Amino acid sequence: MHPDHDPAHQALEAAIDGIGQALGILAGLIAEQTGPVAALQHLLHAEMDAARQFGANAWRDRALGRAVAATAEHARAHADGDPALQRLIAAVLAPAADDARI
Repeated sequence: MHPDHDPAHQALEAAIDGIGQALGILAGLIAEQTGPVAALQHLLHAEMDAARQFGANAWRDRALGRAVAATAEHARAHADGDPALQRLIAAVLAPAADDARI
């Protein structure tokens, strides 16, 4: 059976999407309170630390990626005059060639 037609796979997809949406909302709220630039930097470090400590996990990365993207969107408004931050945000928001859905 193709994964798109498998009810268990569809339920897992829905759960991962929901987790990603919730993390994105929380990251947006945190970015509004602490400043989106600092929040983006902390999330990117946390993402790298999780990969280093726990190894590769495409599901985790996909869900956390939503939080990073939401924070990058918030940080974009604060990136005026900072070319390094603008490049970082562009890199975060650009779709990667290996970002296929699981």
